[in-house]
Amino acid sequence: MVIMLSTSSLQFGFKKMGRPTRHALYALRRTVEYFVRNGSTANVAPLDIRKAFDNVRHTKLFPKLLDLGLPPGIVEPLAVWYGGCYACVPWRLCMSACFSLNVGVRQDGILYPVLFTVYVNIIILKLQQ
Repeated sequence: MVIMLSTSSLQFGFKKMGRPTRHALYALRRTVEYFVRNGSTANVAPLDIRKAFDNVRHTKLFPKLLDLGLPPGIVEPLAVWYGGCYACVPWRLCMSACFSLNVGVRQDGILYPVLFTVYVNIIILKLQQ
């Protein structure tokens, strides 16, 4: 079974179509030039969401995957896997008590680009509204 997640054409990161950052910058420049040429102002508000992705609440992300049409048989094991993540902090010769990780996405995992793309697409759709 092949599952396709569609994303906005305004998204440039983690796309197979080879749309690197320079294409995003080109699109931004052309958009600004268009509005300025037609007598309008163009306001640009860059968003650095790298740290925001570290704060993604699992209780928000996994229901959104279901909303996008991913089968529960895929989303539920991910939710269980992420729900079982714990960490503890070493300091000198001591170790803290373990605590549950309820936010963030594993950045070294194979799913990171997919989950990041879904997250960014949610932001793009909200900005378009």
